[in-house]
Amino acid sequence: MKILNPKTWPLFQPIPNEHRGHVKKVLVHELFWNVRLALAGLIAAMILYYWLLSQETDLTRYRMLMITQTVACSLILLYFIFAENVIQQSIRKLRVAGFLASITGGVLGIGFFFQISEIHDPYRIATVMALVVGVSGAASFTFTVSPIAFLSFSLPFALPLFFWLWVFAPGEAGKVLVIMAIPYFNSIFFLVLREYRRRVNLILTELRLKKEQERSESLLLNILPRDIAEELKNSGRAEAREYGQATVLFSDFVGFTRIAEKLSPRELIDELDKCFGYFDQVTEKYRLEKLKTIGDSFMCAGGIPRANRTHAIDCCLAALEIQAFMNQMKEIKHQQGLDYWELRLGMNSGPLVAGVVGHKKFAYDVWGDTVNTASRLESSGLPGKINISLTTYEAIKHLFDCEHRGQVEAKNKGGIDMYFLNGILPALSVKGEGRVPSEEFRRIYKSIMRGRNPPYGVTLST
Repeated sequence: MKILNPKTWPLFQPIPNEHRGHVKKVLVHELFWNVRLALAGLIAAMILYYWLLSQETDLTRYRMLMITQTVACSLILLYFIFAENVIQQSIRKLRVAGFLASITGGVLGIGFFFQISEIHDPYRIATVMALVVGVSGAASFTFTVSPIAFLSFSLPFALPLFFWLWVFAPGEAGKVLVIMAIPYFNSIFFLVLREYRRRVNLILTELRLKKEQERSESLLLNILPRDIAEELKNSGRAEAREYGQATVLFSDFVGFTRIAEKLSPRELIDELDKCFGYFDQVTEKYRLEKLKTIGDSFMCAGGIPRANRTHAIDCCLAALEIQAFMNQMKEIKHQQGLDYWELRLGMNSGPLVAGVVGHKKFAYDVWGDTVNTASRLESSGLPGKINISLTTYEAIKHLFDCEHRGQVEAKNKGGIDMYFLNGILPALSVKGEGRVPSEEFRRIYKSIMRGRNPPYGVTLST
């Protein structure tokens, strides 16, 4: 029968393995706090109990027993106050708590058993039942987060008193009270079980809500910068901000349409995802803000949403790494006899406005002539080359090797001074290859980033 299977009981309803550690940790923390409060109250009640008892009888011969009870409870209280972080494993903490609960219950139960004879006859049975009912009821609130600990305390405490009622109580009254106490204890135990399951379900619900919130925030941060997302959450809108200097980078695949016609939609998406996925990693590496992808175009910017002094350098390093990746892809596909894409990259530095507009499907975007010029630099570039503007060149010329193209006509912009970014200056790159920054390059970079006067007459883009 299902009811005979312990795993169907509330106590044994399984906690998901991935949440077990967290649930146990929370329950243990609550158990320690509950026991601290309960033991402190119990010690105070014991002192009051012994004071009242001493008013009508001599307790001298029970001095050692009283001291043992008080010392045991005090030591266990000290453990629950100071030792929560001593044992690391939650399951071991629960076992130790159950063991100490049984010691506490046993010391109290046996102690009261020997002291019952000192209570005057008219109050003896009532006192014993009051102890059983009162202490077990208090224990049910203390150990709601651990039914096993409740049993570990209640049974050693109640059994000696039940034994006295059954054997030594006058007449049949004691046996009647013991029989009546059985359904009471059953009810108390199952109330503890129900409260335990309710607490576990509440912890699991809080955990699921927290995970859903983290997932939602993660999705939001994939769409918007953290600062902008926080502003939207707090005020419901994000103010557009002006930036005195930032660098915008555009990229575009040459021959995209021709090659796309030969690929299935799934193959096309896989190829784009492979490329843009790598671009995402590079932009994150160099603290750039990815803005959007439109078809085969990729757009990002440096110096937003948090302004910095190295935005132009960051964009140049990212562009070199992206172009190196595409050149490597080109060689691999060429060796395999496959069609390949080549990449044009264009960059421009200058003032712009960045923010979120509209009320649906938020997107972080940038506006201004700097953005339009960056787009024209990309379209005016050559396959496999990185095309930069004069303003970007002025910001990075002391660190990078650039080639002046002269005035190049751009759509709706007229003649624009353009430069090809070929790589890092040999003197500032590893092995003089112009690809990997040397320690000297990094030293200069850190100097610029911290706002100090850079060495070697390096000018800053402010």
